[in-house]
Amino acid sequence: MKKIIALLLALIMIVSAVALTACGDENETEAPTEAPTEAPTEEPVPEVDENPYPINELTIAGTPIAEFVIVRNPSGGEAVTYAAAELQKYIELACGAKLEIVDTASAGTKRILLDETKFDNSTDAFKYYSDENGIVIEGAAKRGIIYSVYNFLENQLGWRFFTDDCEVCYEADKIDLVNVNKEYEFVYEIRDIYANTYFSNTISLKRYQNGEGKRRGIIGGTEGFHPYGIHTFESLFGVSGSEQPCLNDEDVYNKMLNKAINWLKETGSKGI
Repeated sequence: MKKIIALLLALIMIVSAVALTACGDENETEAPTEAPTEAPTEEPVPEVDENPYPINELTIAGTPIAEFVIVRNPSGGEAVTYAAAELQKYIELACGAKLEIVDTASAGTKRILLDETKFDNSTDAFKYYSDENGIVIEGAAKRGIIYSVYNFLENQLGWRFFTDDCEVCYEADKIDLVNVNKEYEFVYEIRDIYANTYFSNTISLKRYQNGEGKRRGIIGGTEGFHPYGIHTFESLFGVSGSEQPCLNDEDVYNKMLNKAINWLKETGSKGI
C-alpha cells in the first residue's frame, strides 16, 4: 500500500512539472533579434590633379622652362616691354612657371631673348628660332615683336586667342621646344576686322590687326587709311567721297573692275 501511494505521489509531481513547463512556454516572449549592422560605406576620395595647368611639362631642348629667363631691351620701348610681360603671363598660365624678366643676361644664360633690332618699323614681319641658349623672338619695336610673341605662343605652346573673354591653351603632357624656326611676313599691309568683338586694343594685337577701325591708342599705333582699302569708290571710280555709285549699274561695275585689275597689275600681283 505504501508503495502504491509513493508511486501515485511521484506521478502527480511529474504531471505538475510538465504542466508548469507548458504554461511557461506560452507566457514567454522571444527576445528581439538585433538587425545585422552594415559596415559603413567609405566616401570615394576625389582624385587630386597634381598639375592643374594645360601643359604638364614644358622644356626647351630638354631643359625645364623654369630655368630660363626672358631678356628684353628696355630701350626698345613700350612694345618690347608689353611683349615680354605677355610672354611671361601666358607661359605661366600654360605650365605654372613664372619666368623672370631681365634687361641683360651674361653669356651662356638660358634665356628667351626678345630682339627688336633686326627689323625696322616699316614692317610687321617677325621671326623666332632656337639657338644654343634657348629661343630668340624677333620683330620690330613698333608691333612686330608683339605679333612674334603671340605667334610663338600659338604655334609652339598651343594657345588660341579668339576674343578678349575666350582664350584657351590646348592640353599636352609634354612639349619640348627644339629646332624652332618660323619666319613670317604679312601679305596685307593693313589688316582689320570691323566687328564689335575685335574693336578692343588687346584682341586686335592678338589677331595681328593694325587698321584703325575703332581702336585708339593701340600699342605700336595703327595704320592710316589706305588709298586702295575698303570704301574706295573715290579712288577707283573717280567720284567725290559723298557719292556712292551703285554697282548694279553695269557701266559702273565694269569701270570699277577694270580699275581694280589695272591697280593689281601695276603693283605686281600675279595671275591677273
